[in-house]
Amino acid sequence: VFERPFTLKELMEADEIIVTSSSNFCLHADHIDGLPAGGKDPAALKAIQDEVIREYLAYTGKSGLFDT
Repeated sequence: VFERPFTLKELMEADEIIVTSSSNFCLHADHIDGLPAGGKDPAALKAIQDEVIREYLAYTGKSGLFDT
């Protein structure tokens, strides 16, 4: 996982593209400017999503993403 600015060419050639924010954990992007992108390594995407969620739950002490 790299957190840095990417060129559009690098982004289009990426195995997977993940967009994160405080309200979305690991949102999968599969199109950039209307063109298909990512989707080359769904197992890696799932592993990253699972780990981010696990870290969030451990940090907050919640048992699920939708706990209040």
